[in-house]
Amino acid sequence: MIKYFIGAMLYLAISNIRAQNAVNDSLGNPQSSSGGIAYNRMGDCTIKMKDGTRLIHCAIKELKPLYVIYVKNRVMHDIMKDKVKCIVPENEIFVVWFDDKNVPIVGSQCP
Repeated sequence: MIKYFIGAMLYLAISNIRAQNAVNDSLGNPQSSSGGIAYNRMGDCTIKMKDGTRLIHCAIKELKPLYVIYVKNRVMHDIMKDKVKCIVPENEIFVVWFDDKNVPIVGSQCP
């Protein structure tokens, strides 16, 4: 009987963690019914830098307050947000860039 109780508690804890991650892993209004844009599910992206270089075939994993965490060639990297001009998902019609306060903004064109 105790193992069923422990199993149920683990299930509830894991589902609660997943729900919190779903709220935190999106752009836009995460409390809305649509949940915003899930940046860790954007797929293959190109990161355009302010110096003119591009990082192609990247997958965005996380946006921290000062930097972007991405995966390229199965290796995790990070880059400061102030060096990023915009992030362009390959199969989407939007781009993501950062304002002066490093807040992500979703739009149709890279500024």
